[in-house]
Amino acid sequence: MTAGEVCSTLQNRLPEIKIELQRGQVGDPWILVQPADLLTVLQILKQDLGLNYLACLSAIDYGTNLGVVYQLRSLSTKFEIMVKTLTSKNNPLVPSLTNLYPAAGWFEREAYDLLGVNFQDHPDLRRIMMPEDWVGHPLRKDYQPPAEYHGIPCDRPDTHQLLQQLHITQQPDKVGTTTTSEVGKTPAGNTDNPGSKSPLE
Repeated sequence: MTAGEVCSTLQNRLPEIKIELQRGQVGDPWILVQPADLLTVLQILKQDLGLNYLACLSAIDYGTNLGVVYQLRSLSTKFEIMVKTLTSKNNPLVPSLTNLYPAAGWFEREAYDLLGVNFQDHPDLRRIMMPEDWVGHPLRKDYQPPAEYHGIPCDRPDTHQLLQQLHITQQPDKVGTTTTSEVGKTPAGNTDNPGSKSPLE
């Protein structure tokens, strides 16, 4: 089975729904569907085509839209396919997959927390990484972090600038170094024969 065959099967089964096969810059395929048609398409993929495992769900900020990406896999055949949907950035609403793939629960909470995607009918849609009273969604491209959170500074130092300053101010350590011309010389004030052995040897 190929992504093209899966797309053709879906188009034949659902002629009234817009289903597109698209490819990335390196040729990796995915199926693009509208949010309103997502559950219908994924039900066929799971129940009829055997893609019974949700390996990953992630959200992406494309600038004008938000995307949600689903990586589906068949545990028996090992075949997998990617499904994408796009939603408005101003009102990002996508149906929840928790009734179809229970593992979607935590995935969707992460996408909601970090990018602000609302998953309709999710049983417990709340933040999973950031505090409940955090303002904004940190993985959005237009995100502006607060200066502080309950008195804790949130400014992050410029690590590149810090490393450059460290490189400039750090002096070479000359302690214990010996030049080639000093090798074999007897230290000043030492009258012992440099070739004599130690009493411990």
